[in-house]
Amino acid sequence: MILKNLSKLQIRAEILSILQSFHLTSSEQEFFNDAKDRLLQIEDYEGVLDVLLKEFSKADEEKAQIIAILFVHIGADKSQKVKDALWNNIKFPGISDELKDYSAMTLRVLGEAINPDELITYFKNPQELINKETQKLLDVAAFNPEAQLDFLDFLFTLGKTEQFQLINSLKDDYNTQELENILIPIVESRYSLDLLPDLIELAGNIKSYGVVPVLKNIIEYSDQNDFVKLAEKSLKMLKIAGIDIDNYQDKIIPPNICDISKPYKFLTCAIDGTGTQGIIASRISDEGKIYMFSSVINDVDGIEDCFGFYNISVNDFEKIADRFQQHSDSFKISPQYCKYCLDNAEKINKINNSELCYEYVVWKKLLFDIESEKIDENFLKKEVFQKENIYNYNEFKCWFINENEYPNIAEILQNISKITENTNILEYLKKEEKLFIENFMTDEICEKYKNRLINQAYLFWTNKEVQKSDDAMFLADNIQKNNIFFKDLFKRSIFESLLREQAKHDELKEIQNITPQKNVVALNFSKNLNELQNTDFSEIIEFLNDYWFRNEY
Repeated sequence: MILKNLSKLQIRAEILSILQSFHLTSSEQEFFNDAKDRLLQIEDYEGVLDVLLKEFSKADEEKAQIIAILFVHIGADKSQKVKDALWNNIKFPGISDELKDYSAMTLRVLGEAINPDELITYFKNPQELINKETQKLLDVAAFNPEAQLDFLDFLFTLGKTEQFQLINSLKDDYNTQELENILIPIVESRYSLDLLPDLIELAGNIKSYGVVPVLKNIIEYSDQNDFVKLAEKSLKMLKIAGIDIDNYQDKIIPPNICDISKPYKFLTCAIDGTGTQGIIASRISDEGKIYMFSSVINDVDGIEDCFGFYNISVNDFEKIADRFQQHSDSFKISPQYCKYCLDNAEKINKINNSELCYEYVVWKKLLFDIESEKIDENFLKKEVFQKENIYNYNEFKCWFINENEYPNIAEILQNISKITENTNILEYLKKEEKLFIENFMTDEICEKYKNRLINQAYLFWTNKEVQKSDDAMFLADNIQKNNIFFKDLFKRSIFESLLREQAKHDELKEIQNITPQKNVVALNFSKNLNELQNTDFSEIIEFLNDYWFRNEY
């Protein structure tokens, strides 16, 4: 219902009623949705904005935050009026620095470009405000991973000199846990090698058990001798300060998030042929809020990606889980197995001395109180014969390699494109298959595929798919270079590469068939293509599909 002909006094009464209901609503999202609906029912839109702006100019911190969000929700149509008023707040001497700061944040959300150097000239005591906001952010970061990441994101946007200045100011003004929340993700992730020497040295001066494993990892895995020496020195400093560097595990303070929540749901997708696997881990609070993160791991590269959400509803989490399950074969797993997979992946990053995304280092605190549990292979082994070709299962449809893993594939496709007789193609591919088995399928590669099969067998077993589990374990136990599995791997890899090249060829053909006046686009496009994209592989694909996958090879 549209509320017409309301006076400013009546509009103010309605807005105050909305603001007072903030603490009576079960969730912030519900409050802001309801507030937006109620405000948009008032016909005098200009009057609503005027009252909100006036209330904002004299609000306390909490009320100002609420009104700032309301501006974003309802201010789109009149954003310039709101922006002008917020700029007036910033420039007016009688407004507090806190409100000027909220005005600036709201302007940024509304798309306004703000020059920091100009903005700071309007503040009475900018350094005091910066210190206050920094303390507030660090306080929240102690239990909220998203706030911790906000601070790290901000830190990494600064220049090298400003990063050093900020770190040096923190070590003088803030306590151990606050410093750990900044120091550990940077050191563990190796995201900023420029900061590492200072941070490793700082770790020896904050008297914390939490930094002990971080320093020990540098000593064990780092390939840079300077970092190792600094870590050894910092450990000695901690020992002198009374830290037991040999018996530290039980003395590390658990993250706050583990005190207020318990493990909830853990999911993973089927392992693909490159050893890549997606994982979702979550916890639930007593109030029914979900803390979760999702990682992509790989048995060659380790942790590849990570993102998370703090304090979302069960319904929102289930939507994310549903999307995760729709895109691949997924399995419910135990928290212990989840921890085992992520620990293994993280170790690969350390062994490779590769960067570990700091988002993962922050979010992995959700697993702090969970023990890692390795798969008991003996429990999975069965006295069975392999009844099915493993490729008959959907979970193995994507088990093939590409040109990055086996560069010879590109040359093989080039040679196939020059052979005219199908029987000659088959003879050629049989020779290449033999070379693939002899040269590419080393003992190390076989062991890697064995581990992938064991992990996939375990996922089948947890999902009560006994036959699939037995077949995968049988293959894992009998993995040899001359196994038919690797011959199938070669065929499918060649076949998938042909399909990809055919798709590129079809795309080129489509561009070349467009209107004559645009053929110059097709000409320029084709100059950047390799000769394979000018080859039509459709007949070869059909022949190999019949011969390899519909008949016995």
